[in-house]
Amino acid sequence: MRGGRFKRAYARLAPSARNPGSVPTVKFEKVHVTSGEYAIRDVKSFGTYWSSFFRSSGQQTRNTQVRKCKVVETIDENTVVVEADVRLNSYPQMVILGFLIIGIFIFVVIMLLQKRETVPLRKLLVYDDGRWYIAEGEFQGAADGAVEA
Repeated sequence: MRGGRFKRAYARLAPSARNPGSVPTVKFEKVHVTSGEYAIRDVKSFGTYWSSFFRSSGQQTRNTQVRKCKVVETIDENTVVVEADVRLNSYPQMVILGFLIIGIFIFVVIMLLQKRETVPLRKLLVYDDGRWYIAEGEFQGAADGAVEA
C-alpha cells in the first residue's frame, strides 16, 4: 500500500472503525512484524498500523500478496463476510546483496575466462527420394570443401 493507497483504503473504512482506541498488531509465526499499539484516528495512523504488516522492518525486505479473496457469507444485501490469504515473504537484505555481489563477481570471472571462436560451417546436402541427406558426417569433410561457393 504505497503512496495514496492508504488514503484510498482509509476512505473505505467504516466511520465507526476510524477511532477504535488502542489496536495491537498481529503476531505471525515465521515473519517478524513490528509490534506496537496503534489508534486508528486518521490516514497517517491507519497507514502506520498497516505498514507494520506490509513494510519491512530493519534489514528485511518484505513482499506481501493477497490471494484467494472470496465472499464466505452474505448477511444481507449490504453486508458480507470475506476471507483472503495474505502471504508475507520476508528475507534479509544483506543476504540478497551478498548473492548479488557474488553473482556479479562470477559473471565477470566467466566473461574474462571464456574463449570464443566463430568457425564457418559448410555442408554438402544431397536430395534423394524426397529427403535431404548430409553427404558427410564429420564437421569439415572432403566433400564439403570440394564444392566452390
